[in-house]
Amino acid sequence: MSLVRDYQNYYCNTWVALREGETLVPIFVENIDDSSDYSPDDYSEEHRRLLLINGRRYDMNGGRIRATRIRVSVLDENLVLESPDLGYVCIGRDVRWSMIRPVRQRLKGMASNKIQGTNIGRGSDNAKLIYDLFNPSFEGLVNRYLFVCPLDNNIHYKGVIIGRVDGTVVRLYQRFMYVFPQFTANPNYALFTAEVL
Repeated sequence: MSLVRDYQNYYCNTWVALREGETLVPIFVENIDDSSDYSPDDYSEEHRRLLLINGRRYDMNGGRIRATRIRVSVLDENLVLESPDLGYVCIGRDVRWSMIRPVRQRLKGMASNKIQGTNIGRGSDNAKLIYDLFNPSFEGLVNRYLFVCPLDNNIHYKGVIIGRVDGTVVRLYQRFMYVFPQFTANPNYALFTAEVL
């Protein structure tokens, strides 16, 4: 066994992120480097601290994605090695419900075969989509799980229509009333009231 080989198997050709304030900056992992003098089978924290992710980070700059090279320790406290908590994502004019597909595999970063509802591909071709998966923000989004369609005011929750918004009233089917506190947690809906549909 080899520590660096394990990390390469887990993260190469997947997406991870670097937390910078409230933003998760996507990183496409190209390789894991080990330039230390430690034995390959040494799994100590000291050895792990010297492993570096080599890849490309994708920053949003003025509405455009900019790619730059990055080298970061696999133990950087701001590194997010798990897939993001997915939900609604806007692709062009289309809003889709996406979720992590439970698959048994060695990959731990975000990869196309782990996502249901959209195809992220490999590499940087879909950098804007990847950025939006890590940092969702578009018209009608209440949170990752709730979306109010601006065209018809229907409320979508985890891929299902559960009600509608009329003015400042959130009308929900009875069995989905438990979702209403998620609306009031969003500043745009803080003063809204709820009614059963």
